[in-house]
Amino acid sequence: MNRTQFVAASQVVIVAGKGGVGKTTVSAAAALATADEGQEVLAVEVDGTGALRRLLGCPDAGQEPVPCPLRPTSVSVASIDPSTALSRYLADHGLGRLGGRLARTGMLDLVATATPGIRDLVVLGRLRQMAEHHPDKIVIVDAPAAGHALAFLRTPRDILDTVDGGRIADQAQLGVEFLADHDRSSVTLVTLPQETPVNELVETAFAIEDELGVALGPVIVNSIEPPLTEPPPVDEPGRAAHDFFKQRAAAEAVQLVRMETELPLPWFALTRADGPIDRQLRLEQLARSLRSANSK
Repeated sequence: MNRTQFVAASQVVIVAGKGGVGKTTVSAAAALATADEGQEVLAVEVDGTGALRRLLGCPDAGQEPVPCPLRPTSVSVASIDPSTALSRYLADHGLGRLGGRLARTGMLDLVATATPGIRDLVVLGRLRQMAEHHPDKIVIVDAPAAGHALAFLRTPRDILDTVDGGRIADQAQLGVEFLADHDRSSVTLVTLPQETPVNELVETAFAIEDELGVALGPVIVNSIEPPLTEPPPVDEPGRAAHDFFKQRAAAEAVQLVRMETELPLPWFALTRADGPIDRQLRLEQLARSLRSANSK
């Protein structure tokens, strides 16, 4: 892997994919792999689960980046909580006391719910600010699952369609410009070599590129069945297992051909590996796999 291939020459890489495809793990491994190529990285989560923070050893990371213990000099980690981002947005626009009062009384969530898209808009604004404040870093974003990721990316345009002017419209316009600038942002999609994930991958990719005009980087196909290099065992259970994995690999190959036919994008293959149980060792193993992967 090299920087140009993986991040498609953009500063902010938004990693998205259907739930269960390994999106967060790939985001964390990509942060380490990109850093190992000599590039400073800021890894950011925006879904509030804390999964990326925990994988990178920073469970207490907040909106201000902190060093990642796995790569303390080259990777930092941040977590954007939508409610905190909204409070910060209000404070930045002279409404800090109001935001604090709404948060203390539990009304902030009600206000956000009554203003469709405002949470996603302020999170996107915070991402844009982070990129501007760290121009020498690649920002790798662990986005929400594919359905929410599309809504997240659509938010600035949707708000511009409904708001005539004012500060929110200004923020939405900045968001549209940020996402449309292919040097500044792109989306990398993660999938599995299976029918349903590939279906969603193709639908999501066309929605992102055609409807939203956002650049797509290479696809990462996770957990591909490794090739069988040994002859079938002589015992019945061993032959049955061998046949099972052979059939699964053949089914995956069909989906990969279909993906290449329906979605003309370069892609990286990550082979499924029965690696160590320790999560950190698995993550390092995946980071090494990303570094050695070649786009297809």
